Amino acid sequence: MLQRWARAGIRLIDYVVRRSLGVVEFTSDPDCILRIGPARAAQARTLSDGTAIRPGDLLCEIHLWNERLPKMGLDGPDLQWGLAMYRGMVRSLELLAQFLQTSAEYADAVAVHAEGAAMRGPEADQVQRLFARLGFDTAPRHAVTRRERFVRWWQNLYSTWLIWTFNPASLKGKRMSGLTHCEFWISRRALMERYGRGGG
Repeated sequence: MLQRWARAGIRLIDYVVRRSLGVVEFTSDPDCILRIGPARAAQARTLSDGTAIRPGDLLCEIHLWNERLPKMGLDGPDLQWGLAMYRGMVRSLELLAQFLQTSAEYADAVAVHAEGAAMRGPEADQVQRLFARLGFDTAPRHAVTRRERFVRWWQNLYSTWLIWTFNPASLKGKRMSGLTHCEFWISRRALMERYGRGGG
């Protein structure tokens, strides 16, 4: 009973956090496993396809739709989980490309961005391979300053809460200190070429 109430509380916190960040469902398609929200680029970056991102540029930030993610087994990510995630992501990115074609709010978005946390080792490696296969640039996201390390600690705690709430079996034998963070980028142009109508 206590765990059920705790999970309900975390779901409520997650809902409040999402709404405060402007994270919303952009499609009613039941196969979508992504939500989106607006963000601004913090620093200049050039993506692998040559797209230049300037500080302040509008980004389409993608967030996992936790309630819809494939469940991970006790031994971590396996081939079946990876295949289910890949198919879900492909379908979601196709839907996102369709959405961006007509969205006034994201008309000036130059790229799609995400930041994810995963356990160091096979899990983090598989997540990075998954996003690379989907066409994203991947890069580690290190916490350097004291403030960044403080924020990262709270991010890791929150991520652990979410995993415990939505995919508890995958936490077995894992610690919050084992989480590592990565960034994922794909330009709007590359997204449209790959996942838009007529794309691959």
